[in-house]
Amino acid sequence: MFGQKIQLKLWRLIRQFLDFIAVIIGLRFQTQRLYLPPITDRILLEPAVVLSARIKSGKLKCETLVRAYIARCREVQPHINAIIANRYESAITEAQVVDRRVRAELDGQNPVLNGQSIHSQPLLGIPFTCKDSFSVLGMPWTSGLYARKGITGPTDSRVIELLRNAGAIMIAMTNVPELIMWWHSTNILYGRTNNPYDKSRVPGGSSGGECALMASAGSLIGVGSDIGGSIREPSYFCGVFGHKTTNGVVSTHGIYPEFGNKKQKLLCVGPYAADLKPVLKMMAGDNAPKLQLDKTFNIKNIKVYYMEGHNNPGVIPVQPDVKQKLLKCVDYLRDKCADCEPLYLKELELGFDIWMCAMTDSKAPALERELANLDGSINPYIELCKSMFGLSKVIMEYSSQVKVSTPLATLCAALPTEFVAYLEYCRRLGFKSTPDYRYLRRLFRTLAHNKGYAYDNDFDWKHV
Repeated sequence: MFGQKIQLKLWRLIRQFLDFIAVIIGLRFQTQRLYLPPITDRILLEPAVVLSARIKSGKLKCETLVRAYIARCREVQPHINAIIANRYESAITEAQVVDRRVRAELDGQNPVLNGQSIHSQPLLGIPFTCKDSFSVLGMPWTSGLYARKGITGPTDSRVIELLRNAGAIMIAMTNVPELIMWWHSTNILYGRTNNPYDKSRVPGGSSGGECALMASAGSLIGVGSDIGGSIREPSYFCGVFGHKTTNGVVSTHGIYPEFGNKKQKLLCVGPYAADLKPVLKMMAGDNAPKLQLDKTFNIKNIKVYYMEGHNNPGVIPVQPDVKQKLLKCVDYLRDKCADCEPLYLKELELGFDIWMCAMTDSKAPALERELANLDGSINPYIELCKSMFGLSKVIMEYSSQVKVSTPLATLCAALPTEFVAYLEYCRRLGFKSTPDYRYLRRLFRTLAHNKGYAYDNDFDWKHV
């Protein structure tokens, strides 16, 4: 027990030392707030459903709306560097077609686009953007990877097709980190995207380009994906509404990189918008009725649980201002819900470990191959040396990833991943004597045996 306390204190000291180093490094990047040009066109602040209704009524020209967003994109792009490619001219042409359709139907004529009425398209005339991991016909499809430079989408992804069928007009493609893997949005091809509220900070990732542009009033609707926080994190960093859907609700067709069957269970696609419900309805396609988004419910019947943080010594604690805002939300909900109760889930101390193990797929291509676009393999040591002279074509963060040995990776794929992560975490911190550890070890031995593996106390695995 005494040794365990010493190890925990050592972990905290290491983390505090790294926090201090981060503060020193941060002195190089002085805060640069309020650097974006102010919003002068109030149309940029209206919701999508309101604007679409005005277009259908003839009170607002679609071309006017699209040109307003294009102008804003051009205004903020030099500051935030969120856009990697645009289709402004094509978008204006599509907007003009919408205006002709609206005028014709208001004059009593039959629908002019394949007999489809403007009133059958809930997002008619609404500009939208998507991240550079979705295939869009004729647009760059690189996922931030230099090895994919020049590759364009052969067809529209299913979610892009659904939004276009709903009447939305795509205006631009936005920046992502390499292989949509990191918590920033920087790559060799297109550079770094900046946080719209503070140029010295990142917008999050991997959908940082989307959220930075939306927070800058450069887009009404965004398309994102999430496998480890890529919708949630940049939404939080940039202060926009994003929704991580349940896996399978929105099609993941047309996303690069292609995730194996195991990772596909974690991958989801979702919207960024002030009008989350109507946009999600369109993105979900045939799955929309299953969501029952129009079903009413009584918020008084909901019980809210919340956590203020956890005690993992290797993780930076929740900052006081963030905790204050959390408790403010709790106070707001307390009078409206059945109850608000604090909760501590000890398992969340292992959240990252569990996620890393869940992402381990022995059948998936090695990261060195993926960074070469599956055409050969890069040498991480050579790339590290090249990066010192600015010659590498990859961001070297991937070298910090945890590499799991093949036998353990195979076992991770076969067994509940929580056990692998929790046992390894306990072993590493010297918690072998705890009841939880002993119980899980016995359970894990049984599961391993059922899958044809033998287990010993040192986490060596061998196939029986």
